[in-house]
Amino acid sequence: MEIPQSEMEKILKTKEPNTYYFYDKETEYVKKEHICLNNFEPSPFIDDKGDKYLSVEHYYQSHKFINLDKNAYLEIKNSPDADSCKKTARKYEKEFNEKWDKKKWNEIEKEFYMKKGLMFKFSQNLNMLKVLLDTGNFKLVERSPRDPYWGGLLPNSLNRLGQLLMDIRDEYKKNSWVYLKGCDLQPIKVEVD
Repeated sequence: MEIPQSEMEKILKTKEPNTYYFYDKETEYVKKEHICLNNFEPSPFIDDKGDKYLSVEHYYQSHKFINLDKNAYLEIKNSPDADSCKKTARKYEKEFNEKWDKKKWNEIEKEFYMKKGLMFKFSQNLNMLKVLLDTGNFKLVERSPRDPYWGGLLPNSLNRLGQLLMDIRDEYKKNSWVYLKGCDLQPIKVEVD
């Protein structure tokens, strides 16, 4: 969906009340302390299989290929930063276009692996969980000018990443654990100062 430049300029100036925006850099809309809520932020964690990941983006992108090509999975997983991780994943999406089941990924696996990655991130990076909890009851929106699924800035965006973060926040407030339904993980009990 191509948005005319004049409309995009208006969108980029949008600021909803009672909303915290997050993205990969500080702007007049994104507070510095909320940058850690985005998936590109280094947030090392170990998953339920004992594997180490540098960020949620590394976990998410590499799992597109975990059952398809071990070398692709490892190259993405071991990328030095989230930008190169995403670029490498895009390369393999094109290379394995015929073999990679994109429909299965989009309908089942993309939410499953995102939820798992977020649970690992926030249960093992308590400083980031504290930032998330400090957002109170404000709406959380990923301020992506390109992603209508995970982001919440574009017209008709789903803001799925913002919603999942709000779900983690609400679940922690109720039960003092990090938990998202639908990813085959049990709640992870953690203490935040």
